[in-house]
Amino acid sequence: MPNSLITNSTFQLVNGIDSVLALDTVQLEIRTTTFHNNRLLGVYASTVRAKTTTLFLSDQVTFRNNIAQTGGAIYMTDASSIYSYGTEFKGNQALQHGGAIMLNDALTVEIEKTTFDNNSA
Repeated sequence: MPNSLITNSTFQLVNGIDSVLALDTVQLEIRTTTFHNNRLLGVYASTVRAKTTTLFLSDQVTFRNNIAQTGGAIYMTDASSIYSYGTEFKGNQALQHGGAIMLNDALTVEIEKTTFDNNSA
């Protein structure tokens, strides 16, 4: 069970060198939340960057038109897990790898009823 929750939120127009959310060793659930038009250009920046983390995305989480260095929407590393149900990844761009999602050393990946549309790297 996640020990942190973000729900009914919007993260937009964030410009910077790091991530909108930078997570380290947590279990986070994100529900009914939108991340859009963020621009994050640091070396390992992504809209959501997670290390040794379990990330649950459900109930209409949307990543739209985000630009990041690595993983336009999500960058996960060091034995992290992602569970996505009913999520939309649309128009995200990574300057290096992973237009929507970049996974490096992922433990578990479960994706269901999730839309990937026009993401690029």
